[in-house]
Amino acid sequence: MNHLEAIQERLSQLMEGTDCFLIDSKELPSNVYKFFIDADSGFNLKTCVSFNRQLRKYTEDAAWYPDGNFSIEVSSPGVDAPLTLDRQFVKNIGRLVEITFEDKETKALEGRIKAVTPETLTLEITDKKKKTTTLTEVDRTLIKTAIIQIEF
Repeated sequence: MNHLEAIQERLSQLMEGTDCFLIDSKELPSNVYKFFIDADSGFNLKTCVSFNRQLRKYTEDAAWYPDGNFSIEVSSPGVDAPLTLDRQFVKNIGRLVEITFEDKETKALEGRIKAVTPETLTLEITDKKKKTTTLTEVDRTLIKTAIIQIEF
């Protein structure tokens, strides 16, 4: 097991019993480890700091880097990061999302997530000119990116 896998396993243990889940992890040059986490109820700063400190202590105790030349970063993926996991789509039911497709010929869609299955995403599309709404089912295998749109 490499260092990234070991740290990731420790993170999984820390997340047990919480509504947090790992979205992505990366090992970058110079011993930089990045973990992107979300939670069903929202990933807050207090939890982020707690995970970061515990992972740092775990890595120090493992003595992989006696000179302390490593970095661990724990954060949420950010508002502009695409949704990738089923759990993220479900968490965002009711929110506005912009969908782009693998097929560059297909026009992007913007709509409110109404339902999610492993195969499909149901969006409520509003035509502001016609003042109508329609439900559109999108095959998830055709989606390139799905990004939540910030509403003010």
